[in-house]
Amino acid sequence: MSTAPQASAVQHGSFRLYLGAIVLGTLGIQIQGVAVAWQVFRLTQNDTANAALALGAIGLAEVIPFVGAVLFAGHVADTHNRRRIALWAIAAMTVFGGGSLHPESHGLGDLGAAHLSLRGGHAGRSRP
Repeated sequence: MSTAPQASAVQHGSFRLYLGAIVLGTLGIQIQGVAVAWQVFRLTQNDTANAALALGAIGLAEVIPFVGAVLFAGHVADTHNRRRIALWAIAAMTVFGGGSLHPESHGLGDLGAAHLSLRGGHAGRSRP
């Protein structure tokens, strides 16, 4: 007794594109997190007393804007076009992600620039 073959979502081209975008986006966010942590470690490696504090502040800089923005994300998602919100959030993550590369590439790397780029980028991640 054979049953009819079940349709798989992976067979649809649109779903494969969506899945690929999700995987690549998550990979990019993780790479950015490691790169910023490595940058902060390099900036504070000579000052071992403050190195752990600076790396811990990265986690705080990631969590605070995420929690602050997610409180309003539901209301914004209900009252505005979600596709436009997602495009603006991705644009913000791209701008702030590129901003985290700028200070280091010109020899101006400081912790303030790294924390600012993390705050903006993670506020963009809390999109609905």
